[in-house]
Parts: sequence; structure tokens; C-alpha cells
Amino acid sequence: MRKRHIYNKRKNFPHSVRNSAIGLAVSVALFFSAVVPLYGGAALVTAAESGANLSDTLRYAMAACEAEVDLSAFEITAEALGEVLAEVLQDTPELFHLDGRFSYTYGSDGRVLTVCPVYTVTGESLARARALYLQAVEGYLLALDEVRGDAVWSEAEVVLFLHDALAERCAYDEAGVSVGEGRANAYELFRDGRGICQAYALAFMALCRGAGLEADFVCSPEMDHAWNHVRVDGAWYHVDVTHDDPVPSAGEEGAVYHHRWLRSDEGMDALGYRGYTCARGHACTDTRYEQGGAGVLSSVHTPVRYTPVGWMAEGGGCGLPSLFSVTGNPSAGVTRRVAGDFDGDGQVGVADLVLCKQYFQDRGLWACALRREILNR
Repeated sequence: MRKRHIYNKRKNFPHSVRNSAIGLAVSVALFFSAVVPLYGGAALVTAAESGANLSDTLRYAMAACEAEVDLSAFEITAEALGEVLAEVLQDTPELFHLDGRFSYTYGSDGRVLTVCPVYTVTGESLARARALYLQAVEGYLLALDEVRGDAVWSEAEVVLFLHDALAERCAYDEAGVSVGEGRANAYELFRDGRGICQAYALAFMALCRGAGLEADFVCSPEMDHAWNHVRVDGAWYHVDVTHDDPVPSAGEEGAVYHHRWLRSDEGMDALGYRGYTCARGHACTDTRYEQGGAGVLSSVHTPVRYTPVGWMAEGGGCGLPSLFSVTGNPSAGVTRRVAGDFDGDGQVGVADLVLCKQYFQDRGLWACALRREILNR
């Protein structure tokens, strides 16, 4: 039996799909308690104990911080093992305590016998980190529930809320990248509010899955970049929160772009994306959210807020706000309404002034602008 060490730069982590923050909290807590009774045991986990699937065997063993995992039953090569480990880490944001490095033993035929993962944190420190991670995910989902209230949202609206919330609360880790130590996992992004593209992709995937949506990890070695695929109403789309979150050094702190929200393969290619892959091989062909050129929201560089009268991007000064409908309509996923058209009837009138006063009493400038619009009509 021989032993080798490997360093694998691609990382990632177990997903939970639930319809509310409470459901997510329960599911993740049960997962952790079921597979992680001891943080960092020395027991050898066998394929029979963990199940016949190689990915699940690795996922559950690493969640339990096992020192050595028996893979002899899988008869896998080291190269194939590296690929599977990368896919597991890119599919399981909760495995943030994994380093990209691992060692393995192999037999005379070159097949892997055991693998020994490297953990960056274990024991009580890991328990505290997991609690913080879960609390952070719960926070985003509770905010989603609070803003949505009793309204029935389209899946595109859920993705829009999570996209803007993550971009608004977090920032790209410029300082970390400059010294080659950028925060690269979802936990670090949630903890510090800063991270590189991989951290954004893992965090966004965790949030989408927690909200009940399917989401996966996309990466391009050629671009040295990572983002997501998200399934909305049966179709797959690209979402790149990292590039929609301008770096603070660009003088746009607090800005949120929407250029890379629910885009097709063709749309991403037009933006210069290349050499990207997803382990599940999704094809993103639907372009409904790119109607009107690059998409109706592509010109909006501020967070889009949900209000009782629709999704809103505020205008500058006393300018009337832009209002949008995000319905997922087959002909156009997003439609822009007339500025100040609070009731959605296609024009500005007295009814809009009534709604403005009802919901935005503190925006007297909007009421004045609406009066001018009505009088000059």
C-alpha cells in the first residue's frame, strides 16, 4: 500500500431544499446531528456504512470530519477521485471546513484504497461556525419571508430578492485577493461580509436551495471565475452575483447591477463568458429575461425593492421611481411600467397619487412630481 498527497484548488459543500427559513433550520440541524456526533473522529468510514454512492460516501464522511474514508469498494483512480471530490465540494456549501488538500493510499493496481481529507476547523470551533452559518442563511430567508408577506411571488422574484440582498450585504474581497488569501467559502462570506467569486457562488446556491429552488455551481478555469445556474419555472439560467456587485474601489459601493441575472448561455457568451462548465450539464436556452436588449433590469444599478405596488428602483432627486413587474411571462420575464404608474394601468393619474400617499407618505417629492405629471397631461 502506498500513500500520496494531492492539492486540489477547487472546493465546495450538503444542500437542503426547503420552503422557509424554519424548514431549512430544521433540515440542516438534523443533518448535522445525524452525521456529525463527534467532530473529528478517527474511525474508518466504509462504503457499506455510508452507502454505495461515492459522492454521498465522501459527503457524509467529510461532514463528520472522519480522518480516513475507505474507498476500496469503488475501485477508483486518483484522478477520478480528485474530480469527484471537487464536484462534492462544489455542490455542498455546508462543507466549508474542508481544505482543498487531501492524501490517499493506493494498492498495487493504482486504485485508491483510502482518502484522508484535510480539515481547516473541527471540534467546538466547527460547531460554532456551523451555528453562525445556519443563522446567516436563516437571516436571509426570514428577510425574504418578511418582505414577501402574504404576496404570491414568482420564482424569478425570489431569485431577484436573493441576488440583490447578497450583493447589497457583501463585498468582493479585494484585500484577500491581493495577497492570495481571498475568502473562498460561504461561511467566510456570511461571517465577514467579504469573499471571492467562489464564496458568492456557494452562498447564493445555499440561499436559493434554502428558498426551495434548484441551484448549482458553475465554474470557468479559463476565466478563473465561478457563478451559478438556477432553475426558474422549469428552465435553467445563469446568475452571477459577484460581477453584479461592483467592487468598492470602483466608487460604486452599495450599487447592484442586474446584467447577469437570469441570463441564457447565449447571453453570457455575449458578455464574454467562456470555458464554463456545470457538473450537471444544464443548458440555459430561455431568453425571456433578456427581452429589450440585455434585459429590462440591465440599466438598473441600484437594489430593486419590493413594495405593495410592485418592484421599484428609485429615481434620482425628485424623479419618479421606475416600477417593474417580474412575472415570468413567456414573452417577457420583466416589464417596465411608466414611471410613477403605481397602479399598473399604463398611465399616471389620480389613482397613482392616492397610492403614493397611502404607501409612501414620507416621499412628498414623489407626490409633487405626480401632481405635475397629472396637471401637464
